[in-house]
Amino acid sequence: MRRLLFRLSRSRPMGPLVRWMFAHAAWLLPLRVVARTRRAVVFDHPQPTCEGHLLVVPRRAIRSLTAVTAQDGPWLRELWELAFARVAAEPSLALVVINAHAWQDVPQLHAHLLPADEVPPRVHELAIELADAETTLRRAQVVMRSEVPQGRGCALVLDPAARTASVVWGRERAREDPTRRQR
Repeated sequence: MRRLLFRLSRSRPMGPLVRWMFAHAAWLLPLRVVARTRRAVVFDHPQPTCEGHLLVVPRRAIRSLTAVTAQDGPWLRELWELAFARVAAEPSLALVVINAHAWQDVPQLHAHLLPADEVPPRVHELAIELADAETTLRRAQVVMRSEVPQGRGCALVLDPAARTASVVWGRERAREDPTRRQR
């Protein structure tokens, strides 16, 4: 049942319902809650690529990183703070990865928390300055719109300890997604 629900959540027609559930009824989702704030929630990943793979999701309906607007600021700041605090508190975690385009499976903005060795070598990478949440995300949006070829998967990869950020992208295939289990 859990696998079926996860598969349904990845379908385009279910996007509005998935975003509504994360915003208003996250307790209905078949996910184990690790931490929660007023505007964000941390879950165990339903199909983890490694031990301790977590998801941080804003409790607001936001389709993707490229759909973020100025009104989403408070939710982004809380997602950012919660993600960075989790990475700082968990010795096994090192990176915050936010997928977009073909690499984003579920049509709701979310961040993956991963060990550094779980992200494979990048096909293309462009470093951006790591600043506050809104500034860094705005810079990532510009790069994703201007540099990433149409249809290719991409991600914003943040390393809080090293204070670095980069937009990475590869070919169009979702299987190159750095946060997805290789099948």
